[in-house]
Amino acid sequence: MKAHLADQVGEFWQPWIEWYERILAGEEFPFSGLTRYANERFCLELARESHEFWHRDFAIVNADIAERLNLLRSLGVPPQAPGPLITYERDGRVARQMPSAPDDPKGALHSAREALIDSIDDFEAAFPSHNHSGLRQALVRLRAALGADYQHFDVIRAGAAAERIHRFALKADEIFLPEMAVEVVALNVNVGRTLGNSADWGEFCRGLDDDADPLGTDIEAVKEVSQELVKTDALEDQVKEELNYEVLAADWEDGGSRERKILMRGVMNVLATMSKIALDYAKLVQGAAGEGHKEGIKDITKAATVGAFTALSASLLSLAGQSPMFAFLVPVLTYLSKFASK
Repeated sequence: MKAHLADQVGEFWQPWIEWYERILAGEEFPFSGLTRYANERFCLELARESHEFWHRDFAIVNADIAERLNLLRSLGVPPQAPGPLITYERDGRVARQMPSAPDDPKGALHSAREALIDSIDDFEAAFPSHNHSGLRQALVRLRAALGADYQHFDVIRAGAAAERIHRFALKADEIFLPEMAVEVVALNVNVGRTLGNSADWGEFCRGLDDDADPLGTDIEAVKEVSQELVKTDALEDQVKEELNYEVLAADWEDGGSRERKILMRGVMNVLATMSKIALDYAKLVQGAAGEGHKEGIKDITKAATVGAFTALSASLLSLAGQSPMFAFLVPVLTYLSKFASK
């Protein structure tokens, strides 16, 4: 079977052959040449592909997977890390990807979401004019993450907002008047019940626990890069809003490890998408140049995104030197600098 598949020119079966052989051999990860993190994220990315992706001709699907693997191995651009901010390219810019509704075979999460919306309504009706901006902002984000209906429920984003509410609840007696403190604690309990019904949130938290906690210079460098990114036109507004909030969350006096890790993942996802845009554009221009019509390239938006990305090279290389999570930027920027010099 292996020999037969390997001999099928143009069908790109090698990724599947490697996966099968490594699993049979008891290898820890299915693909060689990738880190544990890259292996996990690549497999997760494939698992989340759409029905349309898998129902193309098998040779096209295999070629797509092989190309992604080759790019990851040669340049190390990581797949998107789970978090409130998942990004992709849209018309040459970095856009926020909306998640699908979480699985809920028994309906428990659906019911818990409805109860939580009622709790937020009751809290805001009881304290319509409270002036605690941090709590108000967290509630706005939580309500937005719950969605207008279940199909638009973003459980990871809801959990990230809930982290902030949880911190307020822990210090409720110090921050709020007694009557409001009791209701903040009660609201936090309802939030916890809702997220307790979500396997996705539990899996996300376990993944965060495995990430190194960025402290000191490390997290400061991430915040600085994030603030530089939102000044560019390479990011759509929703991405900028999410990054701005995540920087605020990591900056809060009582912000915890999860807020810092969520910011790290969000910035990494933005930079991974920018890297892919830049590499795709470089390949496009090189291909056009080889055919003698480089001047015919008209993708102005993508070119501007590449320009914004490379303009931050010094900051990005400094960040890559401080955190292994961003080490993928070094070969990408090196490649782009060589490409620009040609």
